[in-house]
Amino acid sequence: MRTVLEAKPQLMKAIVGHKQGVDVPVKDYEKIAELFTSGDFAHLNQNTKTNINKWLERSLNIQHNLKHMANGRTYGNRVVNAIVQTNSQIKKDILTTLNIPVSEANNYKVFKEVQFWTNKSSNEYMIADAVLVKYKNVNFIFR
Repeated sequence: MRTVLEAKPQLMKAIVGHKQGVDVPVKDYEKIAELFTSGDFAHLNQNTKTNINKWLERSLNIQHNLKHMANGRTYGNRVVNAIVQTNSQIKKDILTTLNIPVSEANNYKVFKEVQFWTNKSSNEYMIADAVLVKYKNVNFIFR
């Protein structure tokens, strides 16, 4: 399999391109898929072909998702920036929705991209764009 991958650099690029920030167009993935029907892959067993195909699909999906994640981060940053601005409409809407008086808004700190476990046993989590945390002054009595 290694010699096939080395002989076909476009195949290797498609498999690891997402790690190197290489944008591989979908049409190139289609061309690469055609390689599987060529003589270059005739000697490979079905397991190897299946594994290569899985890696190609994985790389295509990662590449596709990276674009969505970048858009999501941009959106999240815009929301967080709007929340911290003094008179933004988003801030007013959030405070109203959460029943937080405007006079108390400065008692909250905004954190962005906070991970919350949804199911720790299966390592599932979500990432909140923004989290508001209210701090209270607490007097501790040490004895």
